[in-house]
Amino acid sequence: MSIPILFEADYPLYSIRVRGDEVIVCGGGGVSKTGVPNGLDVFGLEGETAKHLGGFRGLRGAAMNMDLKKTGGLVAVGVDGTATFLSSVKKGKGSEATLEFTEEANLVTDQSKEPFQACIRFNPKGTLVATGGADGSARVWAHPSLKEVFSVVVQKKDAEVDDIDVDNDGHLAAVCGAQAKLFTTGPSGPAAEGKKKTEKSAQEPVTLVWANKSLFAAGKNQTFKFCRFVVVEGTPRLVTVMIPPGPDRGRQQCHLVLWNLETLQPLRSTSTGKAVTSTFAVSDDGVYLGLGDNEGFVSIYQTSTLKCLARRQVHELFVTSVAFHGSSLLSVSVDHYCVRTPLTAGGGGLTLSPAILMALISLFVLLFAYILPLFLSS
Repeated sequence: MSIPILFEADYPLYSIRVRGDEVIVCGGGGVSKTGVPNGLDVFGLEGETAKHLGGFRGLRGAAMNMDLKKTGGLVAVGVDGTATFLSSVKKGKGSEATLEFTEEANLVTDQSKEPFQACIRFNPKGTLVATGGADGSARVWAHPSLKEVFSVVVQKKDAEVDDIDVDNDGHLAAVCGAQAKLFTTGPSGPAAEGKKKTEKSAQEPVTLVWANKSLFAAGKNQTFKFCRFVVVEGTPRLVTVMIPPGPDRGRQQCHLVLWNLETLQPLRSTSTGKAVTSTFAVSDDGVYLGLGDNEGFVSIYQTSTLKCLARRQVHELFVTSVAFHGSSLLSVSVDHYCVRTPLTAGGGGLTLSPAILMALISLFVLLFAYILPLFLSS
């Protein structure tokens, strides 16, 4: 089976985002003088190929995470404990157009002894930036002023905020090991008031608890790894990715959980396999969920049902980041490659999971068993 490689970078890739038909990737070799650059690059998608449009090589270390403002050319990348904001300007016209980047600002987002920004997210309107890091704190900054308007300690002891998300209403979700907490920072919170609030003055956070009965009975725990707000059939939901704690990784199943935000209870969950989920994304329309794991596989799930629609090994090493372009899932890895995994295979139908395929076969057999006697008796 051929792997649809879009392009190869000259450095390990750690993060990917998509804006229209532009693919933005970043990564690097770190601060050591190994000859491997630290950078950010933009490629324009043209059918099944990608054209390099421009890049930036002025980063002080490897860019480990990134997010984009939905409109305009702003990119925010995480290097150590700092968010670096880059703006882009298009030069030239037509097929000769390129992008040039300028460093706009640097924002210290983590206060630990060994600073590390683990995640960064713009809200959909681009008015807020949420960050999480090695100090266990989630912070929200107004944009473009970069004034801190909210900060809270998610977990105090030896815990890194693994993922964070913020919606248009200012609701913040942060996951940190065994903790998943929801905060209000919007219409009734500090973002609306233009004032900074700390954990003491902020609305009391809500902690999510997911207890899978079979795992709980066996004395096995799961930790929260990723979170995203989604809208499913017009209703706001939250999706979380659960992975086993360190000693049990590779031996226990990982899970996807869809949450009801009104009751704060899980609506449904599904196992995604024993390979540890290493990255997670949601399509722009909220219809699909994309996962990458530590064995180089990517998977596409339907958000409303949590059914697996496609699964494929596309990297030899672990997947570092995924992002959707339409219904196709783009993935990157430290192998330097960006790969496209379409929901359709070879222009045909869906790349179906074994469970769905067996269900369709069973349906066909039942229909055939019903129609054949009618045909023979006619």
